[in-house]
Amino acid sequence: MADEQIDREKDAGDDRKESGSFNTAGTASHGRVASTTSAGESEGEEPEDRYNLVYLTMMLHGIGILIPWSSFITIAVEYYVCFKLRKLTPHGGEETPYARDFLKYLATASQGPNLLLNMLNLFLTFRGGLAARIFVCIIIVCVICAITMAFIFIDTSSWIGGFFWLTMVLVVLLNAANGVYQNSLFGIAADLPPNVTASIMIGNNLCGVFCAIVAMITRAASTTPEASAMAYFSVSLLLVTACGFSFMLLRRSAFYQYHVNKVGKEKRKGGTSKEIQDDSDKRTTEEIFDKLSDYYEVVKTGGVQLLNVWLVLFVSLAVFPAIQAEVRPRDDFIIPKEYFELITSFFSFGFFAMCGAMLSNWIQWPSPRFLVVATTLRLIFIPFFLACNYRPITRRWPVLIANEWAFIVGGALLAFTSGYFASLAMIYAPRVVAPSKSRSAGMLAAFFLVIGLCTGIGFTYLEAYVMENVGPLKPLQLGDATGDMCAAFNKTA
Repeated sequence: MADEQIDREKDAGDDRKESGSFNTAGTASHGRVASTTSAGESEGEEPEDRYNLVYLTMMLHGIGILIPWSSFITIAVEYYVCFKLRKLTPHGGEETPYARDFLKYLATASQGPNLLLNMLNLFLTFRGGLAARIFVCIIIVCVICAITMAFIFIDTSSWIGGFFWLTMVLVVLLNAANGVYQNSLFGIAADLPPNVTASIMIGNNLCGVFCAIVAMITRAASTTPEASAMAYFSVSLLLVTACGFSFMLLRRSAFYQYHVNKVGKEKRKGGTSKEIQDDSDKRTTEEIFDKLSDYYEVVKTGGVQLLNVWLVLFVSLAVFPAIQAEVRPRDDFIIPKEYFELITSFFSFGFFAMCGAMLSNWIQWPSPRFLVVATTLRLIFIPFFLACNYRPITRRWPVLIANEWAFIVGGALLAFTSGYFASLAMIYAPRVVAPSKSRSAGMLAAFFLVIGLCTGIGFTYLEAYVMENVGPLKPLQLGDATGDMCAAFNKTA
C-alpha cells in the first residue's frame, strides 16, 4: 500500500547518503553531520532556503522541461518544413508530403507519448524513487538534443522520408521523457512550500519568452536554417545539462531534505504505509489497487482543483498557439507582418503568463473553493479569438473583432490568467488533501495538466474545421500553405 511512501523514503534516503559533509558549513565532524541530518528529519525549526537555491533550481527545471520541445516547435517551419523536408529542384524548393503534414505529425507524436508516460508514471515504482526518474529523463533529453544537432551537418536530401520518420521517433522519445520528468518534478514539489510549485510554472513560461526572443534575433539577423537550429538546440543541451547538476545540489539542501522527510513522517503517522521493503521489481495487483485508492482519495477531496488545472490548460492550448498565431494584421499596422505573430503571440504569451505565475507567489485569490468560477469564465476566450482576423483567406465566418489592439490586449489577458490560475490550481491541489497524499495530488495534477494540453490541442482541429467548412460565407482562394510560409522566411533571409 506504500508505493508513494517507498518513493519518498528512497528519495530521502538517497539524499541523506549524498548529503554527507554538504549539510554543514566548513569542516564538520561525523557527529555534527548526524545531528544535522536528524534535525532535518525532526519537526524542529525549518531550515532557511539559502540564496533561494531550491526556488531558483526548480525554476531552472521549469525551463528545462520545455526548452527542447519549445526549440522543436519554434524552429519547425524554418528548419524542417522549409529546409530539411523540402525537395530541392533546379527551380528552387518543392513541397513534399512530409513538409505539408509535418506540423500535424509533430503535434501527434508529441502529446500522445507525453500523456501515456505521465499516466504510467502514476503507477509504476522504480528503484531510487522520483529523483532517479528525473536523472534518467535528463540523460535521455540530452542525448536527443545531441543527435538532433548532429543531423544539422548531415545532408538528408536523398532520404527525406527516412529523416522524417527518424525525427518523429526522436520527438516521441523526447516527449515521453519530458512527460515523466514533469510529472516527477511536480510530485517532488508537492512536498515543498507552495511557492516552489509556482517557480516551476514561472520557469515554464520564461522558456516561452526566451524562445520568442531568440526567434526574433535569428529572424532579424537573417541566419541560415542550420545556424538557427544549432543556436536553439545548443542552448537546450546546455540548459538541460545544467538542470542535471543543479538537481544534485538541490538534494543536498537541508531545506529540501527537511520538507521531504517531514511529509514522509506525516505519511507514517497517517498509518497508510506498510513496512517499507525493497521493491525487488514486484508489480503486484495489490500495489496497483493501493495507488488507485490513493488517487481516488485525492480526486474525492481535491477533484475541483484537478478540474481547474485541466480547464486552464484546455482553454490556453485551444487558443495558443494554433489560433492566436494565425490571426493576421492589416498591412499598415505598427508591428511588421514578419514579426507580428512572434511579438503578439509567442513573446506576449510567455511574458504575461510568467507575470501571472509570479503574482501567485504573493496573491492567492480566489480561494480554492471559488477558483473554478474564474477558470470556467476563461472559456469566453475561445469564441473571442475565433472572432478576430483568424485565417482571413479560408474562413467562412465574418470577422467581428478586426482591431489589432483588441486582439493584443485579449492575448495578454489570456496569457496572464493562464499563468496565474494554472499556478494557483497546481498550488492548491496538494494543499487541499491530507499531507500523506500531497505527492499523489501533485503528480495527479501534473497528469491533468497534460490532459489539458492534449485536449486543447485536439480541440483546435475542430475549431479550424468549423471556421473553414461550416460558416455562411465563401472563402477566398488559398495558395500553397508551405510555399507561402517559406516565402516569408526567404523574404527575411
